[in-house]
Amino acid sequence: MRRNMLSGISTTTDGRTALRPWQRGEAGECASGCAGSLDAGRASRSGVRSSQNFTLVQIKALIAAAESCSFSKAAAQLKLSQPALSRCIKEMEDALGVNLFLRSPRGVVLSQAGQAVLPQAKRLAEAYEGTLAFVSERQFGRRGRLRLAADASIGPVIMPQLTGNLRREMKGVELELLAMGSEEAVGQVLSRKAEMGLCGEMQGCPDLRYTPLLQAQLGLIVPPGCVIPQAANSLSDFDDVPFVRLVDYTPVTRTLTRHGVQFPAYFDSPIVFACLSAAFDLMREKKVAAVATGIGASLSQAQGMTFLPLPGLLPYLTVHLISLRQMVHDDYSERLRELVSDSVHQSPWHPSVRRLNQGVYGDRSLLPVAAHA
Repeated sequence: MRRNMLSGISTTTDGRTALRPWQRGEAGECASGCAGSLDAGRASRSGVRSSQNFTLVQIKALIAAAESCSFSKAAAQLKLSQPALSRCIKEMEDALGVNLFLRSPRGVVLSQAGQAVLPQAKRLAEAYEGTLAFVSERQFGRRGRLRLAADASIGPVIMPQLTGNLRREMKGVELELLAMGSEEAVGQVLSRKAEMGLCGEMQGCPDLRYTPLLQAQLGLIVPPGCVIPQAANSLSDFDDVPFVRLVDYTPVTRTLTRHGVQFPAYFDSPIVFACLSAAFDLMREKKVAAVATGIGASLSQAQGMTFLPLPGLLPYLTVHLISLRQMVHDDYSERLRELVSDSVHQSPWHPSVRRLNQGVYGDRSLLPVAAHA
C-alpha cells in the first residue's frame, strides 16, 4: 500500500483508492463555521492518479485561496488570472478525488478535506522556501554578508546611503564593498567572488542579469583656472584644452570608442590615468580638464570643480546593477537587490545624472560640482 505525501490517501497495489473517513463525503463544519458536505460521489471515483506530483503554483494557490476565502483575491496575490488559479485548484481536487473548497455567497471556504490538506500544503511550501534559503546562504558565502563589486567612481558615493539602509532594514548584514574598475567588477561577479556589481558601459553577457539604474551624460570636469570655450558647437572647439585621458578599459574611454567619437584632444593626450579619482590632484595643479560623467563629478575629490555636460557632442553612459542569472532569487537575495537599487537612486549624485524612470536631463549649462546635495 502506497501513501500520497500531501493528502494522506492510501492506495492499494491494484490502484484502488482507500479514503479516510473525512474523504468519504461526511458532513462537517467548514473553516468559517458554515455547515457543508463533500461530494461523496466525486470522492469515490476510481482512476485517481496516486503518483500525482503537485506543483508549487498549485500548492500556493490552495494556501492563498484558503487564507483569503476568495479565488479572485488569491489570483491577484499570486499574479495569476482567476481561470488559471481555478484550474490549479481543480487539478488538485481531481488528483485527490475530493472537493477542497465549498462555495458560499460570501466566497469560498475550505471543506473538511481542504482543512486536513492545508497544513500539509503549508509544510511543503515552507520546505521549498527553506531549501531556497539554504542554497542562497551557500551561494552568498554566509547569511548576512553582501559582497558588492562597484566601479571606483560609484562606490564612495553610494556607501553612506547603502550602509544606512542595510542597518535600518536588514540588521546584521555585513557589507563588503569592493572598489575597482567596471571590467574587474564583472569578473568578480562571474567568478562568484561578489554577489552583485555596479558597472558602467556593459557589454551583453548571457550569464548576467542587468538592471539599469543611472544614465550619466558625458562631459568635461574642469578645475579652476582651466580655460574652456563657453559655447562649443563641436569637439574641435576643445583642441587647445589640455586633457587627462583615462585608460582604454575604463567606462568613459570605452564608451567614446564604442560610439566612434572623434576627440583628438582627449585621445592624443600624453597624461594617462587608470581612474578619475587618482587624477584630481594633477588636474588642479596643472589646470587640466578630464572627460567624465556627473558620476565622477559626484566624488568628494571633485568639489570646487565645474562639470559641463555635452549632450549632442558626447554620448551618455548607463550604470547597471548586475548579478548571475543562475543565482537563486529568493526573498532574501531579492530584498538585498532592491536595497542596493534604492540606495543608488537615493545617493547624492550631481544634477546631470538621471535616475532612470525619472525626468530626462538635457541642459548643457555649466553646473558647479558643489551644487549636488
